[in-house]
Amino acid sequence: ITDIHCSNTGAPRFFVNVVLIPFEKGNGYVGGDPNNTPCLVQGLIRSGRTQEVKTKMLHELSALVAKITELDEKCVTVGFLEGSAKNALENGMEVPEAGEEIQWMEKYGIKVDKQ
Repeated sequence: ITDIHCSNTGAPRFFVNVVLIPFEKGNGYVGGDPNNTPCLVQGLIRSGRTQEVKTKMLHELSALVAKITELDEKCVTVGFLEGSAKNALENGMEVPEAGEEIQWMEKYGIKVDKQ
């Protein structure tokens, strides 16, 4: 997930937070009916990415999750919730707008050896 995000956006790896939350069989519903094999991937991303980049990431994430879980890709739902970076703090610091990571790291004296 981190590789897909960073290779498509150029964001530093430390900006990618991944949380896996399993849910028990029978706790997922689609269209009001129990769905016994759902897999939902939801990403919070900063606004400012092109639709082309977002669509590419969605397809790559869906394929990756289907492969890892051995589910048919039709059972995988992937979506992004976009928000302004101005509405987030990370490690007590304001989060930069998409594409402004280099200036942000310079502002806070952050050095990153590897993307």
